[in-house]
Amino acid sequence: MKKSRQQSGFSLIELLVASSFGLVFGSIAIGSLVNSRTSYEYRMTGALVEDNARMAIEEMTTMIRMAGYVNTLSPGADVPMSTFYTGPCGTFDRCTKDGTDTGSDQIAFMLNPPPDDGSETDCVGGALHDDSAIAARSVVAHLFLVTENDGVSALSCQTFIIKSDGTAIPVNDSPQELVQGVSNMQILYGKSNMQDSREQDTQLSYYASADTVNATAPPEGSTTPWIDLVAVRIALLVNSGQDDYSQDLETRKFKLLDGPEIERTDRKVWQLFSATVMMNNSEL
Repeated sequence: MKKSRQQSGFSLIELLVASSFGLVFGSIAIGSLVNSRTSYEYRMTGALVEDNARMAIEEMTTMIRMAGYVNTLSPGADVPMSTFYTGPCGTFDRCTKDGTDTGSDQIAFMLNPPPDDGSETDCVGGALHDDSAIAARSVVAHLFLVTENDGVSALSCQTFIIKSDGTAIPVNDSPQELVQGVSNMQILYGKSNMQDSREQDTQLSYYASADTVNATAPPEGSTTPWIDLVAVRIALLVNSGQDDYSQDLETRKFKLLDGPEIERTDRKVWQLFSATVMMNNSEL
């Protein structure tokens, strides 16, 4: 008579060891997945910030290159033409000027586009109709500034028609948002070594704020110190717009050009961008 074999299985200790290994490897796998997703979301948020900054800089650099354009076929003869609209700001307070404290600078470009060729648009692309406000002059100023609505900051713009007395008529009732996430903007203006307004072969000498330009004596033969600008340098502080709760609460400090240090404490993704643009239609 054969003896029956006793079936043996895993011991309790072996089961506990196997379960422990399973928990360890499972935790590692889950942690890796969570970290991968967090890293992916952070990269995507950073890419969004970069896209917003690129769009904002493209909008402004395009206008800088157009600034000061004068239509020689039908110029605005009765309107004082310049590259930048520096005043009078009037009750709208919409001209080229420096911000106060840590506030953003703002800049207004002037141009005299040919009538009815499709270039007479406001800063968001809306057509400017030939009416009594525009008349045959069609000298416009596009203002770029940083606005805030419901806690969300943005690069915005507003278009004005410049009257013969130099005052501005707003085309848009209020500034129009272009790119969200732009929190601060600082601007410097590149001045040349011009001594006389009749000089032609002048070169970039230094960069200065709007207040410094205004306080500078104009070249001989000119009444404005803005006549010899050849470049514009822009710095933008851009954020993701929303807190990233996968990140720790952090205090960061930023320095934009000649502006004061800016401090931010939150979980947003922040990046600093800058660009220098040469002016195609400088008055040199």
